[in-house]
Amino acid sequence: MVGVRRKGDALRAVETQIVQEKSSVLGRAGVRLDEALAALRQAWTALDEVERRLRQGGNSVEAASKLRSMHAKLVGDIGVLRQRAHLAHQSLIIQREAVGAWHHTDVERCYRVAEDLA
Repeated sequence: MVGVRRKGDALRAVETQIVQEKSSVLGRAGVRLDEALAALRQAWTALDEVERRLRQGGNSVEAASKLRSMHAKLVGDIGVLRQRAHLAHQSLIIQREAVGAWHHTDVERCYRVAEDLA
């Protein structure tokens, strides 16, 4: 009887470890998505500021040139950051499905993915 109990305890320990690892993987995927979306939002904010300053006018030729360069760089950065966020989102969805979570409305709601990747 003692051997059976020990085997049962060992099995429960392994099952607990598997659940913890699944949770950890999902957590890391969520952090990656959160970080990617934060970087994308930050770039959008910077782009909005550059566009505001360009519209405002009154910039010297040199300042306007720098702003246009910053604008072009930010547009390129946003493309890369959007792709990174999209991949992080896909990764989280795949990880969730791998552990049996098939409905993802909570992911969309929690991370506001649709408004950032639209």
